[in-house]
This record gives sequence, structure tokens and C-alpha cells, in this order.
Amino acid sequence: KKISNLEQQIDACNDKIDENNKIIAQNEVEIAEKEAEMEQTIFEFKRRIRAIYMSGGNVAGIEVLLGAEDFADFIALSQLTENISNRDKKMLDEIVGELKGIQDKIAQNQVLIEEQNTIKATLKTKQDALDKEREEVLSVISQISKNQSSVNSQLNQTEAEIKKAEQELEKILQESNNDGIDVPFNGKFT
Repeated sequence: KKISNLEQQIDACNDKIDENNKIIAQNEVEIAEKEAEMEQTIFEFKRRIRAIYMSGGNVAGIEVLLGAEDFADFIALSQLTENISNRDKKMLDEIVGELKGIQDKIAQNQVLIEEQNTIKATLKTKQDALDKEREEVLSVISQISKNQSSVNSQLNQTEAEIKKAEQELEKILQESNNDGIDVPFNGKFT
């Protein structure tokens, strides 16, 4: 029963390791996807920064005012500048969010790996205990087998002695019958 219990615990440990491996593999796929998405976002952001740099830097409110032909043009250029700024902020937020997601998955994988290491240590301990139990059972079986061989040997020896005694008794009875002495024998010694 103890061996069966240890085997069940070992199976449970192996199942948990398999489950963790699946989660880690899934996380690695998600990390790769997020890295690809982030790469695209960073590429677009770099293009945007380059365009700003090539146009002479950031467009300040005064430059928009001076470049506007009238107040409506100024409002339109201001809104355009604000939209561009909001898009840039959104891109940065996406990059930060994707980085956080990647870091979270990496941290989760790290926790799972540490859990697996603990499970593997437990598994080794349980496997060692199982091996020890099996050795003890084999030792007991071996001892029982030796004892059975000894008992069988003693039984054979005793049966041989009984047979020899019966033969000697029969010989004595035959000799006594030949001598003319009749000794009745009822199968019991008195």
C-alpha cells in the first residue's frame, strides 16, 4: 500500500510538471507574439520620430500660429498637432503595455520553473523512498524464499527419516514374522 501511495504521489508530481510545461510553452508563444507586435509598434514609432526630426523638430504652438493663414487654419493645425501627439502617446502606451505583458509572462514562467524545480526535488525524494520500499519488499521476499527453502529441506529430511524409520520397522516386523514370533501391530507405538 505504501508503494502504491508513493507511485500515486510520483504520478501527481509528473502530471504537475507536464501541466507547467504546457503553460510555459503557451507563455513562450504569447511572448513571441507580443514581441512581434511590439517590434511593429516600435518600428512605426521610430518612423514617426524620424519624420519629426526630418521636419525640423517638434511643432510648437507659436510655429503653428505663424504658419497659419487664419484662425480656422490655426485651429485645424492645432488639432492636427494634438492628434499626432495623442497618436504618439498611444504608441508609447502600447509599447509600455506590451513590455509589461512580456515581463509578466516571463515572471510567470520563472515562477513555474521554480515550482518545477521544487516538484522535481520532491519527485526525487519520493522516487528514492519508493526505491527503498521496493528494496525492503524484495529483501523480505528473498528472506521468505530462503526460509521456505530451509523449511522444505527440513520437511524433505524429516520425510526421509520417517520413510527410513518405516522401512526399518517393516524390516523388524518381517524378521520377527520369520522368527515365528507374532507381534501384532495396530499402527501405534506404545
